[in-house]
Amino acid sequence: MKAVFLLTSLDGIRKPNFSKQLTLLQEESAEIVIVVCQNRFDDIWKAEKEIKRVTEGKVDFELTTLYDIYANEKGVKLNSDDLVDLDLSTLSTYEGYQGQRDAKRYVDDAGQIKAESLYDEDGALIHTVYFDEMANIIQVNDYTRDGNLFGIDKYDDDYLTESLLLNKNGELIFRFSNQQSEKKVNYRLSSTSVIETPTQLLNATSDNEKSLIKDYEANLVKRVTKVVSYIDFKRYENISAFYNRILTAVNTEENRVYMDLDDSIEASKYLAGKQIFNY
Repeated sequence: MKAVFLLTSLDGIRKPNFSKQLTLLQEESAEIVIVVCQNRFDDIWKAEKEIKRVTEGKVDFELTTLYDIYANEKGVKLNSDDLVDLDLSTLSTYEGYQGQRDAKRYVDDAGQIKAESLYDEDGALIHTVYFDEMANIIQVNDYTRDGNLFGIDKYDDDYLTESLLLNKNGELIFRFSNQQSEKKVNYRLSSTSVIETPTQLLNATSDNEKSLIKDYEANLVKRVTKVVSYIDFKRYENISAFYNRILTAVNTEENRVYMDLDDSIEASKYLAGKQIFNY
């Protein structure tokens, strides 16, 4: 049996049921594939480390990323404003540490930190972070272990506004655009429901507190991620619709698919006919 996990956030890794499901599948001698599909590409290197931590290194799994899946697809050239073009060789370099990892900080003549590069234990570049005059992050360039730039995370006032996924030739293949959206959410849950009430709605009131069926309603501010594919110029109005493309790419027709419970309700609208297990 093969089990495919769609990993959409670092928080999902820390859920007790995530490691529990991995352990149970390991005991069944299942082949486990974890697809890191969040669009904050700087989280990818953290994900592998976090999975090994929560499973105590006792689970065998294959970690694959969107870059692994789509690296050979043809894309389009980056726009001039898609990438911060800063010649780091013109800046003063200071070596140090970020946590337990080697880091290099690049400082201009005025003493402003313009960029910081982080390296893994083998000395390979993980990412380079670029800062504005107020030391706010404006961009993170993410690299594969063999030194290819594969992801660009763009920030405005420390908010991730856009992520660009590149192919092995440095061409743009997916653009993820994030925006805040206020949405009215309604949940009707029974006392025996297996779906937990979202924490954002715990303070919402119900008309009848003693009723076995309770209605919850609240206005939630959610991040909406839209996706543009430059492989076939298809648009996805939200990230949940994009997940179906990923599942098709990794050929999950005969495999067991696992998804974060927080994503499954919205994603189920676009995954008709697919049996999804939650963690």
